[in-house]
Amino acid sequence: MNGKKKPSAEQVLASMRVANPKPALMAPSTDSARAAASLEANESLIRLHIDSVVPYRRNPRKKVNERYLDIKESIRNAGKVDNLVKVTKRPGEDHYFPASGGNTRVMAMKELYAEGDKRFEYVDFIFTDYKGEADVLARHYIENDLRSDLIFWDKATSLFELKEELEEELGKSLSLREFAEVAKERGIQAGKDVLGSYRFAVESLKDLGDACYALSGIGVRATIQPHYLKLRRLADKFGISEEEFQERIVRFALARAREQYNQSQDFSVEHLCSDLLETTAVAIGQDSNQIRRMLSILEKLPNSTREELEQPDDSLQNAGQLESSNDHQHAVVSATRGDDANVTSDVNGSATNTDAASGSHVSAISSSHTGNSKSSDILFASGLTPGDNTRKQADNPTAALAFIETGSSADQLEPHQPAQEVASASSDQTRDRFLTDLRSFAQTAELADALRFDDALPLWFYVELPVTAQQSVPLDIESQAGGNPYRYLAWWFLANLAGIFDARMRNTLPNECDVAVALADDELWDDAVRNVVGEPLYEDTLGRLISWQADPTNSAGEALHRLLVALRSVRAAFPDRFTNTSDQPKEEA
Repeated sequence: MNGKKKPSAEQVLASMRVANPKPALMAPSTDSARAAASLEANESLIRLHIDSVVPYRRNPRKKVNERYLDIKESIRNAGKVDNLVKVTKRPGEDHYFPASGGNTRVMAMKELYAEGDKRFEYVDFIFTDYKGEADVLARHYIENDLRSDLIFWDKATSLFELKEELEEELGKSLSLREFAEVAKERGIQAGKDVLGSYRFAVESLKDLGDACYALSGIGVRATIQPHYLKLRRLADKFGISEEEFQERIVRFALARAREQYNQSQDFSVEHLCSDLLETTAVAIGQDSNQIRRMLSILEKLPNSTREELEQPDDSLQNAGQLESSNDHQHAVVSATRGDDANVTSDVNGSATNTDAASGSHVSAISSSHTGNSKSSDILFASGLTPGDNTRKQADNPTAALAFIETGSSADQLEPHQPAQEVASASSDQTRDRFLTDLRSFAQTAELADALRFDDALPLWFYVELPVTAQQSVPLDIESQAGGNPYRYLAWWFLANLAGIFDARMRNTLPNECDVAVALADDELWDDAVRNVVGEPLYEDTLGRLISWQADPTNSAGEALHRLLVALRSVRAAFPDRFTNTSDQPKEEA
């Protein structure tokens, strides 16, 4: 007989800090003893009958873990769980539930016990105090996110459940910026723009049903949401309210996508966007080609009326000028360097001046409703030398950037370079000038090592994921902590310029490049955003780059201006590279 004194029930109880343990199951396991040594102040070891523990019903991961059967078999073979599950209990309730992850392990142990494995009748857990539903939701989100177990839809729905709980606890509504700050305090990193895409998905795409689980962050943020907002703006021009747009147009398109997914388990972002466009066309009595034309006009002229949108193409899309309509006249003033000073007035007498002495160029649109030029109508002003007092900046810099890249006016020329010189320049010279200015801009922003060149791409280049100064410190944080202040915005500008967020363009990237691999997998892309490239800047947030260009003391702005000037020349010299690019197959290596 072993002479070692057996500990009393009181001693074991004290060591485990448990109330009413089962007498036959008093001795804690080695794993439990190790766990007891690392308990926090508000935690204690507790042994529970497995039937008294239930899975957390609001777990962020909505579908069963793909590795569930493997995890269950591993627990069966070990006769235990390697890491004790933390549990808590709501006041007044009988059952415990996981407090921060552990649903899969609890479900596996319950099934094993139900199958007759008595080793899992009583199980050791770590008990932690219940601090409210928001605390539990946040803990589960963090645990699942660390394990990379959350897809886009899981993140979107769980974070906005958390937002509702926080608002109830705080007794006030939270803006996205405020929510981002509160979430960060609880250990969750999610910027305002990312939260905006989550909110859009939860509010506008929920009728996709199970197809929601096929949504990706890049698909929603870079394609579906911008397309939806453009169609919504167009529908408003035709008197369709936001509620009607959602009911008559969006729900119909979502229902078709849902049925397709239920039949084939296949979901296509492109098909959904196409259905949204076709359904909008039916709702407003136009064909799909007319809808595309109207969307193109609204990109350049967001204040256009329904009557103007319905006019023939040549009324609103002449290169270099916009002809007046009967109901809403526009005046466009264009001048290139070296011309005599001009003053052009609209029919109501408002005037815009171009200063020949400084060689300035201004493109402005004046509203005849008031007879006065509005700052919100000014699309772009550039070509100004440092110190010009005629420089203007658009209220909507995103529209200005779009106008620079795709506008029909052929007036963005190199300073002091006549238009005929650009026309006569060889294609090779135009391309070389663009690539030289591209490299100059990238070098200014310390991104030259991220540039990659490929003749198969429309602009001959794309950008790789950059190397950050510190591991897991993304560019946006790096730029605020003493790093190059241009790297963050410049990378996102170049990425958008190269078109890597367009699904059709993305297919032309080399398959082995890191950025293509990341963009193809939502979890990998979220990791890249969180640890490398920083808070996403898609087309709605690129306007800050315009302020660089408008500042004559900003060296990156000057390099950016040269790049954009070269870009317009490239698009004019190589129009075939920007038409039907999605139809051009990728060449085999």
